[in-house]
Amino acid sequence: LVGERRAILILDGLEPLQYAPTSPTPGELKDQGLAALLKGLAASSRGLCVVTTRFALPDLRAFLGKTVREEKLTRLSRAAGVQLLKAHGVTGSDRPSLPHTDADGKKETLSEFEALVEDVDGHALTLHLMGSFLKRAFLGDIRRRDRVTFAKADQKTDNGHAFRAMAAYENWLANGSEEAQRELAILALLGLFDRPATADCLQALLKAPAIPGLTEPLVGLPEEDWNGSLEALQEAALLTVNRDSAGTLISLDAHPLVREYFAKRLHEGWSSGFSRSGSEEPPKGGTPTGNPAWREAHRRLYEHLCATTKDKPDATLEDLQPLYQAVAHGCQAGLQQEACDKVYFARITRGKEKYAVMKLGAFGSDLGAVACFFETPWSRVSPALMEAHQAWLLNQAAFRLRALGRLTEALEPMRAGMENYVKQEHWAFGAILAGNLSELELTLGEVAGAVGDAEQSVTYAEHSGDAFQRMGKRTTHADALHQAGRRAEAEARFREAEQMQAERQPAYPLLYSLPGFRYCDLLLAAAEREAGKAEGRM
Repeated sequence: LVGERRAILILDGLEPLQYAPTSPTPGELKDQGLAALLKGLAASSRGLCVVTTRFALPDLRAFLGKTVREEKLTRLSRAAGVQLLKAHGVTGSDRPSLPHTDADGKKETLSEFEALVEDVDGHALTLHLMGSFLKRAFLGDIRRRDRVTFAKADQKTDNGHAFRAMAAYENWLANGSEEAQRELAILALLGLFDRPATADCLQALLKAPAIPGLTEPLVGLPEEDWNGSLEALQEAALLTVNRDSAGTLISLDAHPLVREYFAKRLHEGWSSGFSRSGSEEPPKGGTPTGNPAWREAHRRLYEHLCATTKDKPDATLEDLQPLYQAVAHGCQAGLQQEACDKVYFARITRGKEKYAVMKLGAFGSDLGAVACFFETPWSRVSPALMEAHQAWLLNQAAFRLRALGRLTEALEPMRAGMENYVKQEHWAFGAILAGNLSELELTLGEVAGAVGDAEQSVTYAEHSGDAFQRMGKRTTHADALHQAGRRAEAEARFREAEQMQAERQPAYPLLYSLPGFRYCDLLLAAAEREAGKAEGRM
């Protein structure tokens, strides 16, 4: 019936109906009825049949170049990827501002759109999911791409299609053979990473003793079997194997969708081991075990990266990358407090030096590390951290979000951090955050809120007894009053602050730096208005 008319038959994702690559007949169709249908259409059809699969169809080999045509789908071009994102309503800057190095070592500068396309290697489904979710959840703001998780994006925009397809593929691959178990274990390992898994990290995971429920099929594996499994996964387009010219393994990588799918499966592990059911439900009789394989694997990676990364006095951002990775793995291992104290604060931030942001300007990378300590960005820090650390991390997140231009997002952690410090009666820090909050609200045009928070910052500064904060926060309040049109009140606050300044530093009796700028802004405002009227601008 299909072949009699000019119809289009689309069979999308045929892999589950083909034999796995580890079987004696890889890629051949299991269902004889389907094989007969396709061969019949290849022999005689007035319509078109489109099949999508990761593997060629040996059943149709005789018809290739005649009535059967095979197209290998490649990545979207950069321009097409940008167009797809914009079609979904994603907004951002087209100005080339982000450095990028391609696989051949070529350096160039990309726009925010182009950088996102390259980060996912032009994969159409991924760009579709990210674009749809950014529009739906974050009004299309491309700067908030770090808030996208594929599992949620897939569920919210495509009703779980991508992850269901991966589940079917996992179920298809898990045919019970030793080879299949090895391949599943390798894919599960890649779920531990958000970037290519380097050879040294893989070696740390595969050392004895095996991690129960994860690496038993791989520990002590002969080299030829290991390479065979990598080759099979690469043929299935589930894995990218990077080697040097001598054939030595450099790293393994997988598509972000594949990584996140297997991360979810491993994180939701069950007592019976890494489930091969392909579903999101536990197998019968299974009970949650607190994901010990997940935690142990991340603990090994954390300890390996901490031990093998050298601290350099003039470290570059590239030098710090292993430490940023260590923070992520440490948090997943349940070692949030240690990762915060010994890695993030001591080795990345370097205490009061604030090395990563003040010396390298690495606001984006640093925000990624801070995010690891959050249970819910940007409102809830992990309760595994001490209360003082929670307040500090809220402030760290707010400062970095503001520096990156993500002003609305910065409001929540800034207010939460202020409230946390006040609760602990750390009045000076509370005053600083209340003042920062007022400045941020002014930037966003929330003038009434800015006046209220600035007034609160003065109260906290008074509690602190810190002479500098008492003076400075009065100028913050005065500036907010000025912007609200309450000039007389603003002038009174500035005069009060200048008197405090003269008492605090008699050699410098006038307000200077930012407080001085604010006062000058008020003093010059009337003259500027008159000049504007004279020129006809007002």
